[in-house]
Amino acid sequence: MIFTDASWKEDGKGFWMELLLDTPADGWKFLESFRPGEWDADLKKHRKRRSLDANAYFHVLVDQIAKVTDKPFDEVKIELNRDYGTFATDKEGDIVFAYLPSNADMDAFYDYYRKISDNGEMACYAFIKRTSDLNSAEFAKLLEGTVREAEALGIETLRQREIEELIRDYEKHHTKQ
Repeated sequence: MIFTDASWKEDGKGFWMELLLDTPADGWKFLESFRPGEWDADLKKHRKRRSLDANAYFHVLVDQIAKVTDKPFDEVKIELNRDYGTFATDKEGDIVFAYLPSNADMDAFYDYYRKISDNGEMACYAFIKRTSDLNSAEFAKLLEGTVREAEALGIETLRQREIEELIRDYEKHHTKQ
């Protein structure tokens, strides 16, 4: 738990230290498990964690999701990109589609796609951009979806403010539009 300010007061019960937290969830989480006499507190100077860039953080979450779900890393990355990635478009901005026979294995051609329709004879697939081709807004959408998936599995994630900082840094270093 990180606090951003503190104050001190005294009353008939004793001495009190009040801590200002970034999010109320941190305080509630602590108070829900608090039992008098069962806790020791050590305060130490906060050291900022080594910064991760957005892409590295995405891969950290993919790895953690893979471990929790007992799926291969590549399979999880493909699923997340299919669910939260951005459709590939041509120069005019139209989504790129492919029609294949229904019994064809699309995975043999391209990993990132969504099946749009299948009439039993032909299936229509929309291509999704590779993660390396995403601009910062598109990558933010992918990362936000990945964070939601991780949180749903009980995986601890960075705070929204920290994620936004990663995306701003990603934007500085990735100029794709």
